[in-house]
Amino acid sequence: RLDIDEYLARFKHYGEAEAYYRKNLEADRLSGDPERIEIGLNQMGILLDTLSRYRESIPYFDEYRQSVLKRHPDGVQSDIAKILNNLGNAYWALGGTANLERAIAYHEESLGVVRQLYPGGVHAGIAANLNILGPAYGALGDTANLERAIGYFQESLKIQRQLYPGGVHADIARCLNNLATGYRELGGKANLERAIEYHEESLKIQRQLYPGGVHEGIAGSLTFLGNAYWALGGTANLERAIGYHEESLK
Repeated sequence: RLDIDEYLARFKHYGEAEAYYRKNLEADRLSGDPERIEIGLNQMGILLDTLSRYRESIPYFDEYRQSVLKRHPDGVQSDIAKILNNLGNAYWALGGTANLERAIAYHEESLGVVRQLYPGGVHAGIAANLNILGPAYGALGDTANLERAIGYFQESLKIQRQLYPGGVHADIARCLNNLATGYRELGGKANLERAIEYHEESLKIQRQLYPGGVHEGIAGSLTFLGNAYWALGGTANLERAIGYHEESLK
């Protein structure tokens, strides 16, 4: 486990951080403590990920996964779900269809683990995994995968509405924007109009969350709305799009 020096570590640059965590991992390995080694492996993977050295991060994440599986051979463990998502994120960042499909496989596996951990189905971890898979399928771009992405976003939104019955929550607002983006990417007047409805609902929540009106979430929703009206076409919609973009800029 992290000691106080690790918690309080500060670095002048990432090279210094990398040297620090490599040295720590060596000490972790010498300790022979599997859980301590796993933490060291995850730290190295995340650091390399942060440096955009995604290919180098993958072996550390994979070794972490194999270590946890030795201790939990059934694979139903929160650390497994976490590391599968880390692996998925790394492959996604590498780019290209093959890597994206591999990323999706890891994220799907993670979702399967989380569903087993929380069989009731109403849990923030499940919603979070669905919100990872939605954009991943959306990134593939074709109609079938965009529709699949929308399905994940809809399921996530349903869970979040149960988790936060008041309806005013940042996760709900984000999910509404994700869902709207899926419909916007599908294209066509009906889908664009549906996208606008979701973006407007998200904006309404953001305004309630941040009544001062100055927040990146509000700016983001305004930009999304501008893009959707722009995509609808026609002078009236373009003028409305400009209005949203100007408010976002302000």
